[in-house]
Amino acid sequence: MKKLLSRLVAACILVIVLLLPAQAYAAGVSLSGGTGGLRPGSTVTLTLSVSGSNLVAINGAFSGIQGMSLSGVTSARSGWQVAVNGNNFTAYDSTMTNPVSSSAAIFTATFKVNSNAAAGSTVSADVTGVTASDETQTVSLGSTSWRATVAAPLSANNNLSSLSCSNSSLSPAFSAGTAYYSVTVPYSVTALNLNYTKADSTSSVTVSGNSLVVGSNTVTVTVTAQNGAKKSYYITATRQQDPDYKPSTNALLQSLTPSSGTLSPAFDPDVTEYVIYLPYEIEDFSLSGVAQDGKARSVTDASAALEEGDNELPVTCTAEDAVTVQTYTVHIYRMPLYEGVLPEIIAPDAEPEPEPEPEPEPTLLEQSWALAQTGVVVPFLSDYTGELPLWSLAAAALGLVILLFYFLGTLVGKAVGRRKALRRLQEADGAPDGGEDLSGNETEPADETAPPEPAPAENTEPSSPADPTDEASSPADGEPTEGNDPVDAMSLDDLLKDIRNM
Repeated sequence: MKKLLSRLVAACILVIVLLLPAQAYAAGVSLSGGTGGLRPGSTVTLTLSVSGSNLVAINGAFSGIQGMSLSGVTSARSGWQVAVNGNNFTAYDSTMTNPVSSSAAIFTATFKVNSNAAAGSTVSADVTGVTASDETQTVSLGSTSWRATVAAPLSANNNLSSLSCSNSSLSPAFSAGTAYYSVTVPYSVTALNLNYTKADSTSSVTVSGNSLVVGSNTVTVTVTAQNGAKKSYYITATRQQDPDYKPSTNALLQSLTPSSGTLSPAFDPDVTEYVIYLPYEIEDFSLSGVAQDGKARSVTDASAALEEGDNELPVTCTAEDAVTVQTYTVHIYRMPLYEGVLPEIIAPDAEPEPEPEPEPEPTLLEQSWALAQTGVVVPFLSDYTGELPLWSLAAAALGLVILLFYFLGTLVGKAVGRRKALRRLQEADGAPDGGEDLSGNETEPADETAPPEPAPAENTEPSSPADPTDEASSPADGEPTEGNDPVDAMSLDDLLKDIRNM
């Protein structure tokens, strides 16, 4: 029983020991860094790492450096410092707060490969006699080394072996040593279809400026060698104009800038004459202009050595159509030398303005119409309408006259119609006893005692056709005829009387 119990206790102790964190006491050192792509003149960085428990200082020495030289050492751990004396080095925890308890990088060392190192040769660096200290003892970490092979130098070949354009032809024919070419393409071509071959497969090629606009374009083919050296081939590509395009005729300037003084008046694209007054001390002068239209053919600037007095300088802008030209003229007036007496400046005589042509005399019709347009103020009415033209008053008066005549004519017609109606009634019924005749005068009644007139004897003879001169065909006494109408014989008083009685 005791034997079984003792075995259980031993097993528990073993489990506890295994579960407790293990403290590593194994120590070592290593030197690591890149081994590929090393060429003469290149640099390589090596890292020194150590492993141990509670390490606070590292000592050692560089040895066996071959084909390269040490450039510098830099601490790789926080709180640690590195000191180098010749080939010997010391690294330590200066704050005593960050000891190495497992494995850590202590510092980095930078080496430069010798410029005369041959391709395929070996470069190396060793670290020997490395020791490490904790706060109680110093232990040996051994030695470490690093080896690499120098690679062949990078290629400097930045040539093309061929260059062509499938949608046009380069001029001149391609040659690796020729950098400049030209090509002309129709308007429909918007980019060059370039084909090229690199002389060295390790180089790279880029193309820029191959989006063509109308006119001149520069397409650049750049070859970059393996070692970074660059070479460019330039193609001047001229894209032809659209056959339906109409060039601009804008030959105006956007700005006109003098080298001295101020334009008078201020610049205006539509004003072509200016003047600038300058002191005598200014001897040289220039003008520069900028076209409004970016497609304008040219702007000819001007410069001159000034003479005393008026100096005339023109600046000319030629439009895109190469035909339209606008010239801006600037008069630079250089003042005379001041010698104590103010100079008299005489302005140039201005050109006399042409006399205005005499206006033609208005015709009678035009004068009448002008008079008819004259405004007239009518009391009360003009308060609402303003002045009325004379012709409107004349038209109103004419209308009133026409209405008056129409009214009078209506009254006269009614009077005449009434009398004719009375006359017809008298003819049908016989003349009435007494009363008024057709002219409105009173008549006396017939004498009843007078014997009646004998009836005319009957004529047994057949009647003959009426003679127009026969007495029977003439109207009776007192009967009005068409030519003897009482209305025709009416006086103005009788007419007015009839009008009042209607």
